[in-house]
Amino acid sequence: MSRSGDLLDSYRSFWRREVAEHRARVTCRRQEGRRLAADCAALLASKYGAKKVVLIGSLATGGTCHECPDMDLVVEGLPPRQYLSAVDALHRIVPPGWTIDVIPWEDAFPPLREACQKGELLYEKPPEDSGSRNR
Repeated sequence: MSRSGDLLDSYRSFWRREVAEHRARVTCRRQEGRRLAADCAALLASKYGAKKVVLIGSLATGGTCHECPDMDLVVEGLPPRQYLSAVDALHRIVPPGWTIDVIPWEDAFPPLREACQKGELLYEKPPEDSGSRNR
């Protein structure tokens, strides 16, 4: 084989490895993000009384996962006076390199509410059973 053919084969082999390694990193990052999102939802529910937490965006839809990953959470029932405290607490459990956006459901525009229908429900407070105890 000619020298240029060897170089071309070497080039192709290098990029096949690079693409495979990139896909593996993205898969790992996506799994980490989903685990972190579940941890965030649990914290929002247990400490701040959130009624519902929905993951939207690329982590929920399987879209492109970037080198600087982010998670987008729409939260129903987060008291406005506790918003900053909750966001601070979430930033403490999310490792460096991740960004997190917390959007109160009550403030969400219609297109964002529609995105929740395509998102992943991470937490929903169970309905209270009022009928069986009062009989």
